[in-house]
Amino acid sequence: MGSTRQRMVVTRSPSSTARSSASETPSVSPGMESDLRSRLQDVVRATDDFHPMLGALDHVLEAVRANANDLPDKKHEFEEIEEFLSWLKDGGFVFLGYRGYDLVGGEDGGEQAIVVQPGSGLGLLRNEGDSRFAEPVPISELAPGMRELALKGPVLIVNKTNAESTVHRRVRMDYVGVKKLDAKGLVIGEHRFIGLFTSKTYSEPAANIPLVRDKLRRLLDSEGVPEGSHDYKEIITIFDSLPKEELFLSSAEELRDDVRAVLTAYSGRDVKVVLRQDPLHRGVSVMVILPRDRFSGSVRKQIEGALVERYDCSILNYHLALGAGDRARLHFYLSASEERIAEIRTEDLEHVVASIIRTWADRVREGLEKVVSTDEARELAQRYDAAMSREYQAAAVPEIAVADIFELERMARENVSVSVGLTNRVEGAVVAGVIGATELKLFLREERLVLSDFMPILEDAGLRIIAMKPYEVRSNGVPDATIYVFAVQDRAGELLDVDGLGDLLSDTLLAVRVGDVVTDPLNALVVSAGLHWREVDALRGLVGYAFQAGTVPSSDRVAPRPRRVSWDRPRTLLNVPDEVRPGDGCHCSGTAGCYRRHT
Repeated sequence: MGSTRQRMVVTRSPSSTARSSASETPSVSPGMESDLRSRLQDVVRATDDFHPMLGALDHVLEAVRANANDLPDKKHEFEEIEEFLSWLKDGGFVFLGYRGYDLVGGEDGGEQAIVVQPGSGLGLLRNEGDSRFAEPVPISELAPGMRELALKGPVLIVNKTNAESTVHRRVRMDYVGVKKLDAKGLVIGEHRFIGLFTSKTYSEPAANIPLVRDKLRRLLDSEGVPEGSHDYKEIITIFDSLPKEELFLSSAEELRDDVRAVLTAYSGRDVKVVLRQDPLHRGVSVMVILPRDRFSGSVRKQIEGALVERYDCSILNYHLALGAGDRARLHFYLSASEERIAEIRTEDLEHVVASIIRTWADRVREGLEKVVSTDEARELAQRYDAAMSREYQAAAVPEIAVADIFELERMARENVSVSVGLTNRVEGAVVAGVIGATELKLFLREERLVLSDFMPILEDAGLRIIAMKPYEVRSNGVPDATIYVFAVQDRAGELLDVDGLGDLLSDTLLAVRVGDVVTDPLNALVVSAGLHWREVDALRGLVGYAFQAGTVPSSDRVAPRPRRVSWDRPRTLLNVPDEVRPGDGCHCSGTAGCYRRHT
């Protein structure tokens, strides 16, 4: 940039973008007019004071050279600061404002105070009366962190302001502060520049940027890696991928911790969070390392939302780094009160992010691990994650999916082709898109269900079918099984008594499937009267006999809507043996003819 005059652009606030209809005479509200005047004035001040700001920078450069001569033990540090400021002048920075501050008082044991250097304001900082330090402010009135930074912090401070630029581009401005030192190295004030780093800053390798390159050199020396080695190149790659703001803001020791965190994260899939407070105590930097395959725009927004909600903060900066490995790295800068910043804990954030990026397979694996070994749970979760459709994963919570997986595994192990189960989910649960229904789940392996054949069977069993959803389970891309989820009710529109009738109804449906019993409206007695299908079949024989004997004019008149009867009456009428009464469990010992969930 040198002596070239800066080109300035006015940035508009959202309110200034409103336009009136072309057919109407434009009108300007007082607020918009004031806003526009203020911004144009900022442009004029930044442009008119451009050369004086460069002159102020030259004065600072002279002071830094004098500091290097006065303090030879810190000569290298001052030389790096001098080169950095010269680099800013040569195109690395858009200068928008300058102001000097003096540290006054302190003689005879009195308290020191900070005050604006009279007549020093330039550009956006020309109006010295707007400064908090227009009048002397005692050091004791500064926050502890700010007081420590003002008196004992680094000579050069690079940070972000809280204010957005009204000139050039609408982002938070960059702040470059250089301490004024006397011949003994004591702090006597500060030179402060505000502006914007140019694209040169963000595109140039760290090794070419004064001050930053020194931090990189010290980091490489501390790690003791041979030049040109794989680790040497990897450290440089990671260092270059860090946000430039972090490279300017952080010490070499802090950057070394960041690089080490990234390197150690290569070998695992856990979430890693690194926190660092802003030296000015206005915010905190958050680095989040997570598996690359878990990162998405949605995940990033969820993490941002969790940070904002949890810590009542604003996200001022965001940076994404995707290297050649399998890790993604997110950098956030949060602006929050000191009280909220103090509440931020690494462990808490790692737990929050881990919860956000947990997949359906992760949750299923955790459920499976409660029953089987870790290795088997991982293998099953991976296999069924690929086998189950995304629609199934969205509909089935992990607890339900675990039960389905175990049922499918049992069927495969026992070479069973069909299984039926009934469940009443928690109140308000959705079953096949319906609330307030019993879930009837039919598992079929290596065949498809013909709905026109199956629906009449359910209706004959006294059920109302509200909805149905099929979910294919694929193996190597080919359907291996299908899970049919039916939302059903009894004829009164109520949930089924699954505990008392679930096994009876399942047995009935399986018996009809293999042809051991016919399907007709008499099967509704299973639900309405709690009869076993064998009892219903015996009753069916009696109905046929009564018709043949002429006791009833037609067998169809016996069963359309059977009324609810007590258990004792049909049992006495049919003389049913006790061993087949429902509720006593299965007594088949695996013999043929029993279809209670293991056909």
